[in-house]
Amino acid sequence: MEKLQGDKLASGLEQLVKDVQEETEQQLSILTVSELSSIEAGREFVGKLNWSCEVDNIKRQENILTAFDPKVWEQLAVKEIEESGKDKESGDYFISAEGRYLAVKLKHKETGMTLMYFSVHLPHKSNREKAYGILHEAIVSYGQDVDSVMIGGDWNMEPSEIVEKFVKTPAEGKENLEFKLALSRDVDGGTSPGRRTIDNFALLQKKRGNWKVSFGQTQIMRKKQGEYTSHAPIGAEVKLNKSEANSEAVSEGATGEGATSEGATSEGATSEGATSEGATSEHAKKSFGSSEPRES
Repeated sequence: MEKLQGDKLASGLEQLVKDVQEETEQQLSILTVSELSSIEAGREFVGKLNWSCEVDNIKRQENILTAFDPKVWEQLAVKEIEESGKDKESGDYFISAEGRYLAVKLKHKETGMTLMYFSVHLPHKSNREKAYGILHEAIVSYGQDVDSVMIGGDWNMEPSEIVEKFVKTPAEGKENLEFKLALSRDVDGGTSPGRRTIDNFALLQKKRGNWKVSFGQTQIMRKKQGEYTSHAPIGAEVKLNKSEANSEAVSEGATGEGATSEGATSEGATSEGATSEGATSEHAKKSFGSSEPRES
């Protein structure tokens, strides 16, 4: 939202959500802002929606915000571990400064499905491979303990590159998981300057899990690209099905700049690199252990 500041930023984000909901005829429930210039404005915006949020402040003017509708999602508590380097973990969420991600553990109130939701902003060049490696280890590790993992934001990689890196990067337990992208190929016009499709949503889930999550209709809102940011917001439908036959499908709305998922929103960001040497592979195996709701 680099074109707006202060109160205008909060109001602009609020209007963007309204515009997306009206245009897609879907009720959003998760939102990602991957390059937020003002944490205060972000919190004000979330308050206008009566939503909940987590936000990092690792790097000035490149904050990541994850917001979600508490009527749809319940935030779950996680095990606390000591702070290490510039990576930070609390009882409710986890942040990596290397490659920039924020992970929040949620439970779908209607169905009980558990979701680890990542808001991401990967670097253009500096530490790019290392940043992706850390994110990859984290999402695969977390994918063992929840029903589904969703990753939304600015990957700075086109769909084919995201898939290639996921397939070729080794990780223990990955053979039990399946991977999907909302935007499975580069689209005409892309989602960002340079006509590249670098903003996206991804899903990671157990092949033999209780729930099957899939992407439905996706929409890139190019009319909003110049109005709010240099990236185009994207709306996408997320469909949730019980694995057993004849089960009912549950559909959740989502929206994002450069991402496509119903119930989620992501604002595109551009970053020249990360600022921390912190790694998360050990954290990933120790954190997010509790499925109990947090007390607050």
